Amino acid sequence: MRTKVDIADADASRAENLEYTRKNLRGFPIGSGPFTAIRRKCLDCVVWQPSEVAKCEMRDCALWPYRFGGNPWKKGTVRHTKLEQDNG
Repeated sequence: MRTKVDIADADASRAENLEYTRKNLRGFPIGSGPFTAIRRKCLDCVVWQPSEVAKCEMRDCALWPYRFGGNPWKKGTVRHTKLEQDNG
């Protein structure tokens, strides 16, 4: 059963979590956008090692093309050209 949470308490908790993150986790992406969330998930998957995100070989992961942020399918980008070459 879900319990109701006061919006002020939720905002305070979020602010506290962001402050902790800023102080203790250098290089941790801060924000609420979709690409930031994807980056955080990728970092979580590789035990917070940013260099491992670039080396990721889990191509069957739905987030893999987005791991560097931005839309890799946007025409005219280097990533789009690389993805076209990879998918042949």
